[in-house]
Amino acid sequence: VAYENMLLDSNNVGAKFFAGCTKIKEIVIPLGVGTVSYGLGEYEGCTALEKVTFYSGDELVYCNSPSFLNCPNLKVIELVYVEDYETDENGKVTYTQTSQAHIATFNGSFFAGTGIEYFYTSSPEIIFGGHDFENSIIKVVVLDAADITMFGEGDGYGIFSNAKELKEVWIAGGEDGLYFSEDVF
Repeated sequence: VAYENMLLDSNNVGAKFFAGCTKIKEIVIPLGVGTVSYGLGEYEGCTALEKVTFYSGDELVYCNSPSFLNCPNLKVIELVYVEDYETDENGKVTYTQTSQAHIATFNGSFFAGTGIEYFYTSSPEIIFGGHDFENSIIKVVVLDAADITMFGEGDGYGIFSNAKELKEVWIAGGEDGLYFSEDVF
């Protein structure tokens, strides 16, 4: 696929759906896409990809690896929760009220090798696992969540292994808890 920008209007994102599409720069996954669990190499090797926006409703977004493996130019991943929308007479949908999506899980190399420098979430629950930021250029991570769990693989390498640019991790865990395994960093 040689599209520079692509708006997906479907009800599913399959395994390796966009893998190897080296000219796509931006992808928008609209509200109503049935599968909100990513992690089957959907965007692997999209070397020109710079931005991905996921719109979701009441469902949680599950983000698993290796969705963005080898996407070195990916700088922005937006996860947007749609609270309200309008449809005009031509069927065009406009999202009128949005907030950050409710992310449940990032698991295993999700951001590995990407160009993302800053990551923020205010999700009520967030779980990191495996090697999520391994070999990335991440510099700042801000987690403002009620329930935060971070665990490595138990193999001596953690979520931030070989993330040599990492300078700051800000965590504001709420009343529900904060858990770190010994090999997170």
